[in-house]
Amino acid sequence: MNSSKHFLNLSSKSLINTLLFALILTAFPFISNAQWNYLNSPTTSEAYMEVVNNDTIVYSLDATGDIYHSYDGGETWSAFQTGLEYSWIYDFDFPTNQIGYGCGGTFFGLYQDVIIKTEDAGLTWDTLTTNSFGQYTFNNIGFLNPDTGFVASSYLLLRTQDGGESFTPLQIGSDEVFTIRSLQFNSYGALFVSASTKLAENSYRISIYRSGDLGETWQEVYVDEMDDVDFFNNRFVGEIVFPDQQTGYACGGNGLFLKTIDAGFTWTQSFISPLSNLTAIDFTSTEVGYINNAGGISKTTDGGITWTAQNMNVPAIVQDIQFASANVGYALTDAKLYKTVNAGEIMNVLENEIAAKIKVFPNPAREFVSIDFPKGRIQSVVIYDVVGRNVISLSANFEKINLAKLPPGIYILNILTDKGLVTKRLIKN
Repeated sequence: MNSSKHFLNLSSKSLINTLLFALILTAFPFISNAQWNYLNSPTTSEAYMEVVNNDTIVYSLDATGDIYHSYDGGETWSAFQTGLEYSWIYDFDFPTNQIGYGCGGTFFGLYQDVIIKTEDAGLTWDTLTTNSFGQYTFNNIGFLNPDTGFVASSYLLLRTQDGGESFTPLQIGSDEVFTIRSLQFNSYGALFVSASTKLAENSYRISIYRSGDLGETWQEVYVDEMDDVDFFNNRFVGEIVFPDQQTGYACGGNGLFLKTIDAGFTWTQSFISPLSNLTAIDFTSTEVGYINNAGGISKTTDGGITWTAQNMNVPAIVQDIQFASANVGYALTDAKLYKTVNAGEIMNVLENEIAAKIKVFPNPAREFVSIDFPKGRIQSVVIYDVVGRNVISLSANFEKINLAKLPPGIYILNILTDKGLVTKRLIKN
């Protein structure tokens, strides 16, 4: 071997690698500054999530009857089979950390209008009722306390006051075609239901109804009537949230954004550009909130006046956003669950003296590479190629990373730790 020639080749390669590495970090800032990082979860496009607290998450998966749960913030998962095969579970609500309810059903299987309950934080579930109300599915569920709650299909609202032992149908709208979109309580215990009412062909009224007596009487507190529209592709009120007793927010179709500051009696209307359909919203305070605009996640710190798009380490279509606390939040996408642990802020790269303690070896590598961080805990590793494609994703539980299927080249390791985010360069021979 000509050692001088080998040394010169390595030096040339190192120079090229350094330039490419700098170019990658410039062209793909989300690699080193991702505000949302995805979890190693088995979600697909047909999943529905509930965040119980910082560490406990449950979600349903497809029409399998499976309900997955994690008790360690999404690092590990286990599943419970409800026995409701070919039925979806569309929504969950947990009035306490232990007691939770879910609802769903199917259009073609054996189990329609399904309501289920857990008393052990989602570890096991009991079926309260199926095939009892003449509905195909229940789509929304909300509980004020462990005993009192509401379940809604598109055309029926039910109330229970005995922890799901019995359910009573309630009337909101008139005899017109009335479609329930969502339901939510505020801190006073008032119930809000968003709905769409068909007035005539291509004519609809979009409404929010408020009840202060557990559904006995209702007041229409927001209304928007529209003519000559396609019901399925135009404005609607989707999610409603209340960060405190007085302040509430709602989002909907065509960029619709609503706000109340008087406990939901009146609502002001605005629109968020681009005018996409907004279906996920959560606020951790009266000023700080998150929404799924334009397929990603946007954040406001001024009560919805301005919004800033956030970075996801792998961009995806966001379906739901839920925060367990001011800093810890989860987002359900069409492929994975994502998580932030610092309120969706940019997680700065660790200082050099700390980052130096994380060892990636061997580097260059041929078949396997290891990562050692003796002073902390690695939460996940994502490897990108030179054009920014995610080629390998791993949770914390690994000893070595198998590189055998990767072609030779330069790669970026996005290493999420309990102390922050570190970006390392890797050469595959």
